[in-house]
Amino acid sequence: RDRDNAEDMRPARFEYESAADLPEAIAASASGAVPLAGGQSLLPALKRRQRAAELLIDLGMLAELRGVERDSTGRLWIGAMTRHQELFRSSLVREFFPALAEAASLIGDRQVRNRGTIGGNLCFADPRANLPPMLIAARASLRITSPGAEREVPVEALFRGTQQNTLAAGEIVSAVAVPCPAPLVSAYRELAPQRQGVPIVNVAAAILPDGGVGVAAGGLGATPLRLSAVEGALTGERRRGAALDAFDASRFSAMDDLHASSQYRVRAGRVLLARALEALEIG
Repeated sequence: RDRDNAEDMRPARFEYESAADLPEAIAASASGAVPLAGGQSLLPALKRRQRAAELLIDLGMLAELRGVERDSTGRLWIGAMTRHQELFRSSLVREFFPALAEAASLIGDRQVRNRGTIGGNLCFADPRANLPPMLIAARASLRITSPGAEREVPVEALFRGTQQNTLAAGEIVSAVAVPCPAPLVSAYRELAPQRQGVPIVNVAAAILPDGGVGVAAGGLGATPLRLSAVEGALTGERRRGAALDAFDASRFSAMDDLHASSQYRVRAGRVLLARALEALEIG
C-alpha cells in the first residue's frame, strides 16, 4: 500500500525542454507544450495528477522576461518571469507599488519566493493567490505574446475558472504593466490558516491615478474578483459604510472547504475590506 501511495505522488510521464528564447517557447506552446515558469504550483499539481502535460517548456532561461522597469508614461513594467523575492526587493516596486511588494512577501517560504514568478502565479489561476487581487485593484494589464502578435488585456480577463486561464495555445504572458504616474496608495490584507500560507480570503484596494478607488478580492468565487459595486460606492465622498454595504453575500459564490465555509469567507472578506479601506484613510 505504501508503494501505491508513492506512485500516486508521481506525475504521469512527460518530456522537458528549456526554451532558448521567447519565439521558441511560443512555438512549443502553440504545439501543445505547457509553459513552466517557477513550477511552485504546477509541479505539485502534476504530482497529484490534477494537471497533465506531454511536454513542459521551461521559461527559466528567458532573461528578457525578468526585471522591473518604469517607462516615460509612468507605467511599471514587470517581466512575467520576475520572481516573488525580486518583486519584494525591487526598489521601484517598493516606491511606486508598495502593497504589491507586501503581497509578494507573504507568498510561501523563502524557497518558494526564490522560485515562484509573477507570471506563473497569475497563469495558474488559483482564486486565492496573493497577487491577482492587488493587480486587479490597481488596474494592471498583461502583455500577451503569440506568434507574430502582442495584445494587452486587463488582469481580470485572464481568469476563466478555478485554475483555468483564458490563454490560447501559443500565447504566453510576457509582462505585467501597472499605471503608476505617482506612488500608488494601496493596501493588501489577507486571512491565511498559517503565516505565509495560501489565503482563505484576501482583499486589495488602491487609489487610482484618476482619483477613483480600485477594489478586488480572492477566495470569494471561482476566480479573483474585481468588486465593481464596492468601487461604485466609493465614488464622491468615498463613504466606507456604503462600500461595506455593497459587499453583499449575494454577489459571491464563495467556496466551502476544510479551511472555511462560504459564509465565513464572506464575513472575513468584509472585515478585510474595512481594514484595507482604513489603511487608505477612506472614512
